[in-house]
Amino acid sequence: MYEPFGSRLSEAMPTQRSLDDVVSMTPLEIAESSHLVISAYKELVQGALSIRNDEYRKPMLDVLRNPQVTFPERYAEGEGAEVARELKEAGYLERLEDFDAVITDDHLSPQPFISAPQSHEDWYNCHPGGLAITCAVNARLSEYHTATYQHMYGIPVDRDLALATLAIHEYPKAWIYAWNSEGGYRKEPRLHGGNLHTHTAHVVAEMIHRGAPKEMVIAVAACHGFGSAEFYEDDANRETRVRWPGYQLVASFLHSGSILARVDAVEEGYVERGSDGVLTLAPQPVEIWNGNLSDMNWPYTIGAAHTHTFPLLEEIAQTTFGAAPGSKPFKQLKNYVYAQVGQIALYELLVRDGRDAVESIVKDLVSPK
Repeated sequence: MYEPFGSRLSEAMPTQRSLDDVVSMTPLEIAESSHLVISAYKELVQGALSIRNDEYRKPMLDVLRNPQVTFPERYAEGEGAEVARELKEAGYLERLEDFDAVITDDHLSPQPFISAPQSHEDWYNCHPGGLAITCAVNARLSEYHTATYQHMYGIPVDRDLALATLAIHEYPKAWIYAWNSEGGYRKEPRLHGGNLHTHTAHVVAEMIHRGAPKEMVIAVAACHGFGSAEFYEDDANRETRVRWPGYQLVASFLHSGSILARVDAVEEGYVERGSDGVLTLAPQPVEIWNGNLSDMNWPYTIGAAHTHTFPLLEEIAQTTFGAAPGSKPFKQLKNYVYAQVGQIALYELLVRDGRDAVESIVKDLVSPK
């Protein structure tokens, strides 16, 4: 059957802490107590140092060291209202009042990259260091994709752009997902019909503002767009067909980011406007799409790991620690355990060794007394 690894995993765990100690820890303290998080962050820094192109390496190192969002400094007094109006007219902003959350006053004072979570509080890698782990995994995947397209097709793929893009395109989350005193964090504001892609518009605007090369601006926009698929039924032939709206979605990210950065996306060459007035993205090479191909830590982590480990941690927290789901003690316990073990490793422990092994590793990390 599947090889267990609980005993091996326990060997790598730090000294046990009390629940009170864990509850009192800051997000940065949790991140810096984790070998997994620290190693992921250092791998990103080393990856940045390996990039030969200065125009890719510098912004990656800059955001790893200081994830400030600086493009709002372009705005003159009161210009935010005009930006909000343009976003609403383009269909990216539902209500003008929502813009107050799109750019908050703390954009120049975000948390450190290393302590940021990756996604929504009930999604995946939702713990201190989740951002670093996700980006490090995806950066490794980009190396494999680069090698595959080079070796199989002979395409002269540049790995540097994807490597830099995969760290950069997520970095506004260090600002967006600001931790609160209860062990949770701020929601992503709404653009593009929800609170999923707002950070993409932010990072497009930021790369424009920082003078990044055109291909990097397009690449950060493409990380979340190309893989989108729409399936429909061809009634005449009773066959399932697929529409691939990725190009259009990326064009919309480039447009909204350009509005935020106060530039014309067409004049700058990020998108083209067809005779029908629709904005389109010109055909792009694999260097651009590698970011989306490699941004793949999330399906397994959400679909399998989070789906099973989150409710199990709620159960263990309630029965073993007396910590109610949603309470600060539960959130801090979850934050600490996920940071130390990693959601995927915790899920594999459940699958390979069973529920009792998960509870055992939690008790090894945090004393129930």
